[in-house]
Amino acid sequence: MEIKVYTIAEISKILQLHRTYVSRLIHEGKLRAAKIGRSYRVLSADLNEFLGGKIKGQLFTTSQAGKILKIHSLYVMRLIRAGKIKAIKIGKFYRLNPKALDNFTGEHPLSQIMTAEEVGKILQVSRITVINLIKEKKLPAFKIGKFYRITENMLARFLKIKDF
Repeated sequence: MEIKVYTIAEISKILQLHRTYVSRLIHEGKLRAAKIGRSYRVLSADLNEFLGGKIKGQLFTTSQAGKILKIHSLYVMRLIRAGKIKAIKIGKFYRLNPKALDNFTGEHPLSQIMTAEEVGKILQVSRITVINLIKEKKLPAFKIGKFYRITENMLARFLKIKDF
């Protein structure tokens, strides 16, 4: 059995939180840690317990998730609150596991996500043509609110079956 120990700096990087906020979680007793000298160390088992065993690596902030999905971070929050994207709540912050974004987009692993306009530039057609292809179910896509997003894998599948 391998024991992994994290510093506050490492925890702050994993959780995408400031070091002082991680320290506050420790001082409030929400995150169990051992004090060694003047420093705190957190066991991986304690971190997993704190997060409910939901992560295996880096987490995304809502802002980072918004950049990946090419939507505003406030819309990411709306999707989280609506239960469409699973997120981990840490205090007043939400963090997203990469797997949650994979589940939302229906693609694994999470590939580059493009807008209809970006796909139109690649295919050398208008954005409207791309949207019509999506509505006709010829081009796979997923919808975020009123916007369509297409992954590289979806575009590759489309190009293999479609002659221009």
